[in-house]
Amino acid sequence: MVVEGIEVAVVDLAGHSPGQVGYLVDGVFICADVVLPAGVLAKYKIPYLYSVTDHLRALERAEGVGCAMAVPGHGPVVESLAELVRANRGLVEAVAEKVVALAGEPKTAEVILEGVLMHFGAAVGDAPSFYLLQPTVFAFLSHLHREGRVGHQVRDGRSLWSAI
Repeated sequence: MVVEGIEVAVVDLAGHSPGQVGYLVDGVFICADVVLPAGVLAKYKIPYLYSVTDHLRALERAEGVGCAMAVPGHGPVVESLAELVRANRGLVEAVAEKVVALAGEPKTAEVILEGVLMHFGAAVGDAPSFYLLQPTVFAFLSHLHREGRVGHQVRDGRSLWSAI
């Protein structure tokens, strides 16, 4: 699209949040929260994700954007997103593996969330922080279910997830 004579490319980056987009303008990629810098990852341990499946696709898309510099939503301007994409993808993969491991025996999503928080040392001390990460665990469970790595059943009035 062209805005005031300037070419602006819109890049679908949904995953961290629904409908998230980035903009490429004159070689500058404004990439929202598709990647978080190491300091933010270290502070929060587990990033909020609306859809793990979409987020992984968004990371791939972001990595493929040719740009002279990128402007993440958090952190400094960078010349290349490669390192940030690698770190963010690595964390997503690590959390996914932990979710599968925790689901070795059928468990509720809340028990899995507790295990993930404890494993990654994510200090959640208030309701807003807890309820921000609760849908993130469901996003991981949904993604892993689509991949055929976890199954779901309702038994004795409880929603249970288990590794396949």
